[in-house]
Amino acid sequence: MDYTINKNAAKLIYYCSYFQLIVCFFSLYYKTYNFTPITLITFYTSTNYWINPLKYSKRRFIDILCVLVGITYHGYVIKDFDFSYNYYTYISIGSLLYPIGFFFNNDIIIATNHCILQLLADFIAINIYRNIYLINK
Repeated sequence: MDYTINKNAAKLIYYCSYFQLIVCFFSLYYKTYNFTPITLITFYTSTNYWINPLKYSKRRFIDILCVLVGITYHGYVIKDFDFSYNYYTYISIGSLLYPIGFFFNNDIIIATNHCILQLLADFIAINIYRNIYLINK
């Protein structure tokens, strides 16, 4: 079978995907309920893919698609807020971590970069929810 990365490196990403549940909790805590479904869907598709990361699978395509939809949705919802520029900047710079990992051609570095990117996106999402909550308060 052709895996995206080796199983041990994939486990790192799989377990890191569980932090999405914390992001979901914060979307509920900050009463930004419109973000909860996309966060749960991203959690599901990520854990579903990374438990068995076959390179050429529908699960991979669905996971990538859901992540892109989530990033786009967050970006669209906040487009009129002052803090949106920071979101676009951080998510753009953070997205560079993914291809940089492949430059080193080492599965653990690829997985670590992927996890750092996931965690960065998690912190950005929580910050979005907090900012929206404070503005609407």
